Amino acid sequence: MRKLDARHYIDSKSQNPAEVLGGAKIIPGTGPGGKAMSSVLGGLAVNGKLIIIGASDEPVDLSPNSSSLDIDQ
Repeated sequence: MRKLDARHYIDSKSQNPAEVLGGAKIIPGTGPGGKAMSSVLGGLAVNGKLIIIGASDEPVDLSPNSSSLDIDQ
């Protein structure tokens, strides 16, 4: 974690990432798969960005309320 210069680490198996993040402007997505990435979407602020750093072939599940998400590919 220190090598990445991270200030916080969220273990999505023991914490709810969306509650912990609570309106983050940027979330660097380093999770192992789509399920882990999906769990942080609720923690984004309005106009927040999820930057997926290491992607797997597992899809990121967008909730029905995510139609307002602006997704850059």
